[in-house]
Amino acid sequence: MIIENNIHEEKRESEGKIWRSHTRYNGYEYSVSLSRLEEIEELCAVVSADEVLELWHLFRMPVEDALRKSIEYSGQSPVYSIYRENEYEKQIIGMGGLNPLVGGRGTVGELWFMGADMDEHARFLIRHTKEILRMFFEKCPVLINVIGVWNKRGIRWLHYLGFCVEKKSEYMGLNQALFHRFYMTKEAFYTRHPSLLESCEK
Repeated sequence: MIIENNIHEEKRESEGKIWRSHTRYNGYEYSVSLSRLEEIEELCAVVSADEVLELWHLFRMPVEDALRKSIEYSGQSPVYSIYRENEYEKQIIGMGGLNPLVGGRGTVGELWFMGADMDEHARFLIRHTKEILRMFFEKCPVLINVIGVWNKRGIRWLHYLGFCVEKKSEYMGLNQALFHRFYMTKEAFYTRHPSLLESCEK
């Protein structure tokens, strides 16, 4: 079912619905939908080199296996896919979800995302990523994960969204590569983006 509205549609928490941004960016319309396992193979072809490297250093795992495990670990938490399309093509550009952590008592979730080089999609992301992120904060009030020290674009994007990226780096994963931890609380998110809280309360 397609909601003839933009991504701010107030009923976007309903399962199975697709949310569209009817504003075009560089000739493409973007949409966010609940992910399907059959999308994995297509996404593997566009995942950025930085994220491929992160997966290899942490788990020595190919992208397809990592996506399947991430979806599995997400359990009852939704996993979302981002598409772009025009009159000639439709392409998946990313997939993300939330893995509630054992011992986190439902308050801490590991936020994950795998996708294409986001520079090409910056205008869409600047306008709408915060809306997508809000969905995850309604599931867990604390979001965390790690990012490779070499992933400078990813680190800049986390800072823009309001995540705290620790300056200290640590050796992690099977390859003992250097990563930064990052995190943000729901309170900090709404403090940085108060208009989103106001729209929740209407």
